[in-house]
Amino acid sequence: MIMGKWLPSLFLFFLFWLISFVFYFKTAGAGFVTDEIGWLQNYNDTGWLGLFNAFGDKSLHFNYHLTGFLIWKLFGLNGFAWFLVFITLHAAVAALSFEIFNSLLSDYASGKYSVIAFAGTLLFLVSPYQTEVMVWYACIHYLVCSLLLLIAFRVLLLYLKQPALKWIIVFYCCYITALFTLEISFAFPIILFFFLLFYPSKVFYGVDRIKLIKIFLLPSLAGIIFYLLLSKLLRGSAVGHYGASAHLNFSIPLIMANLSKYVSKIFLLTQFFPSYIKQKLYSVIEIEKFGWVLFGVLSVITFYFFLSFHKLKNSTRIAFLILSFFAIAMQPVLNLYFSSIVNIEGDRFTYFASIFAYQFIAFSCIIVFRRLGWVLLLVFLIFNIKFLQLNTNSWSRSLAIQNSLLSDFKWKDSQRIFLLNIPDNFRGAYMYRSTPPDNFFAKTIAFKTGIKLEDRITEIAEYNMNSVSDSVTVERLSDNELKVTFAQWGNWWWLRGIGANSYSTKDYEVKFDEWSHSYQLLIKNKLPNTVYLYQCAGHWRQVENF
Repeated sequence: MIMGKWLPSLFLFFLFWLISFVFYFKTAGAGFVTDEIGWLQNYNDTGWLGLFNAFGDKSLHFNYHLTGFLIWKLFGLNGFAWFLVFITLHAAVAALSFEIFNSLLSDYASGKYSVIAFAGTLLFLVSPYQTEVMVWYACIHYLVCSLLLLIAFRVLLLYLKQPALKWIIVFYCCYITALFTLEISFAFPIILFFFLLFYPSKVFYGVDRIKLIKIFLLPSLAGIIFYLLLSKLLRGSAVGHYGASAHLNFSIPLIMANLSKYVSKIFLLTQFFPSYIKQKLYSVIEIEKFGWVLFGVLSVITFYFFLSFHKLKNSTRIAFLILSFFAIAMQPVLNLYFSSIVNIEGDRFTYFASIFAYQFIAFSCIIVFRRLGWVLLLVFLIFNIKFLQLNTNSWSRSLAIQNSLLSDFKWKDSQRIFLLNIPDNFRGAYMYRSTPPDNFFAKTIAFKTGIKLEDRITEIAEYNMNSVSDSVTVERLSDNELKVTFAQWGNWWWLRGIGANSYSTKDYEVKFDEWSHSYQLLIKNKLPNTVYLYQCAGHWRQVENF
């Protein structure tokens, strides 16, 4: 009897797992890049004792590192095993999303609630904006935190049907663990606030809303206060992660601009627009007056909703609330940097919030647009799949180039090695992005082969790869000077994850020329047994006679 009750849920989980497997299989192992290599090296060097201090993380991400450390201990650098863990978590998040919205909409969607919940979940599952979380193994905390918050939400709904202490205990076990996983959990009590006060009454089965606020909402808010105080005590600052200057920047124009960008990104797929159109759109959104006007409009709409929500149709109220859940879930990241130059980077910020965004799309299409809505959903699904394949192909090619550059590296005995063009990313899929003193190409060699070259390898400049054939030409200007120029259009020089500027050290000087897409390297002190390498179509070439 119990097994029969869970069979539909198990079937859906397996279906979502299978879909994830098919779309992400080619990316297995591609996520051992940048920050993840740094954390794995930290795990390896520190061992179990590092768990007691979250491995020195600026935030109290104890559960994040517990999860990552255990996966590392179990599977090491087995990329296929990591891939299986990630798609399993993704499928579990999707299955819970379906269960929650199937329950929330059951009394208000004219018999179409299961279809709506499934359509919204499917859009979430194959969204092109999930690949950063799904492939880059440093993002395990987004999956784990989202899963914990959805379990807490699901348990709350079970409590409404059958009030019992066990559901309260499970709720807080999940929520408190989520707090120590990632700061997106800070938005959850606000989502609960809107849900408990304004959602249509049938879903509450007669349970008093004020009682629910006392049981679930107020202690959750107190948990955030406790977290901030503990962070102040243990880390010296209540705000960790990207720092107080970023997280406490409450500029209305900035927040409204980023909210608008994320809305256009998910609902209009603007990240895949031609660059000149996308940047023009975003530049309009960034106008300060635009931000203030949008803030005023949203304030009026919200105020109107507060005054008249009880007069609205249930479908209108639910649509407004689901969209509000999306906006609230985005709040912790709206004052952070929004990346639009390349695909993939920063997509992790929308993972949890997009659960609500795609449910809103499905609900609006089916309930509001009716027959036309099915066409709109199909078109949206097709584009989601098309762009998902574009991004997973980028990760797959990134992995192939990484493996090629590592296997092709034959200069481990040289005293000093200059890398003239190290790939930062492949169409947004991370490769060897470094922020000094990190040197992730050398770190990767050390981690995968045990050969330590960090004190011998110097990365001169990074760049974004757009094709596996991308290369540079290297011209010898004098005995001490080289000129490095892109062999094709569409690339630009990067340094420390951003556009490169000229710089100088005691040993060399680099001058970038953005107009000729080149730079000049002046070696101040040439040393014997030094090699100068440049990347060409996934292989290393050495500058001869220099």
